[in-house]
Amino acid sequence: MTTESTLAATARRMVAPGKGIFAADVPLKGLVRGWWGESAHARTEEDAADFQEMICRTPGLGEHLSSIIVFPDVLDRRARDGTPLVDLVLERGVLLGITPTTGWQLLGGSKHEYVPRGLDGLAKRLEAWRERGVAFVKWRVAARVRPGLPTERALVSNARSVAECAALAHQFDLVPIVEPEVEMKGEHTIERQFEVTDSSCTAPSKRCTSTASCRRRSS
Repeated sequence: MTTESTLAATARRMVAPGKGIFAADVPLKGLVRGWWGESAHARTEEDAADFQEMICRTPGLGEHLSSIIVFPDVLDRRARDGTPLVDLVLERGVLLGITPTTGWQLLGGSKHEYVPRGLDGLAKRLEAWRERGVAFVKWRVAARVRPGLPTERALVSNARSVAECAALAHQFDLVPIVEPEVEMKGEHTIERQFEVTDSSCTAPSKRCTSTASCRRRSS
């Protein structure tokens, strides 16, 4: 298959009718702290690991999910019987995706805006993940709505990181999911929320289109 046909085939599987994409990219500590809601069963990281294994072993998982998104550490995790969690997912016909960001850092010169980390060395990680059965990646950026925020510089910086991740993903036959998220809280109006959401979605889209055009001209 060519890169284009591989990407198209993966994308079609991801949006298969009647199936969803499960964002399970939550660390064990996050499960313990209630990121998915309070639970009487996930009080320790060992409990949380058992919970993740239970998800991967769900009967008929592939009948309802097309894909599941996890953090890279799941690639090296095993079930209690020694079976790699990745194998449990793939043998159920579910596509595996990775969140490659490694954290957040303050945007230079700003006290309130953050940009994702993780582009350094991403090409090598993508290549290694592809060899282990990963089919796609999800790159998330975020914007806060406050007086004077988000700044144009933050929007541009986040859009640039989105486009770079998408371009690298294409290079290794991985479908990129780009997720420009806008914080949905504050004292601003719904019109202001729409304005920021529009800008936050438009900037990455334009940057990805520009990057793709450059790649086509250079190939």
